[in-house]
Amino acid sequence: MKKIILGGLSLLLMLTACKKDSNHPGTPVVNNNLNLSNLKVGQQSRYINYRTTCENFDTDFQFPGDTLLLEVVEINGALHLQEDITSNSPLRLNQQFAAPQTYPVIKTEHYILLKERSNSMLFSFYGNDTIWLQPKTDVVLVQNDCRLEIESNPFIGNEIGHTEEFKVGPLMHQNKTVVSCVPSSYQVDAYLIYSPSHLHMSHRIAGAFWEEPTVTGWSLLQN
Repeated sequence: MKKIILGGLSLLLMLTACKKDSNHPGTPVVNNNLNLSNLKVGQQSRYINYRTTCENFDTDFQFPGDTLLLEVVEINGALHLQEDITSNSPLRLNQQFAAPQTYPVIKTEHYILLKERSNSMLFSFYGNDTIWLQPKTDVVLVQNDCRLEIESNPFIGNEIGHTEEFKVGPLMHQNKTVVSCVPSSYQVDAYLIYSPSHLHMSHRIAGAFWEEPTVTGWSLLQN
């Protein structure tokens, strides 16, 4: 009987470990999720990379297999965000991501500040350094394939709006705040999709006017 019990416990531990390490978007990831409204050292969230095109938004969708770990760390007594790619991700295996990227974050009651985010895979396109956690907005956004629009007009230029639903392939985020980037280049449109607690998606559309825009992004792996 003892052998049966021990064997059952071992199997349970193995299954739990497999669940935590899986990169499949439908698999729960058990961790102490990073909370934008209450940042604390040790909090971490995982994001899965996705890619598609605007022309064939649904049929070109794919998961390249990369997973990003975002963690709150402390450096010289100050809070920082650290981004790292998991060891089995293609970006790591192909040596396209050599070392963790760390940048300071300042938290306040109503917003967070990210002043040095140029190397961030989540925030680098964002021209503003402030992310308002509970902005007041009556702007309703509507999805049109790879983009969000306001009454059929492009959603750009550091505007803040609300989306009932944003869907990319099998990924879907509902009832979220969205901020558009302040374009550093006319070749990029991008959004941060978030709630007061979590960054749910970083969505980027890039391409010169003579090219078909490509879409890349990171989506939160939910608990």
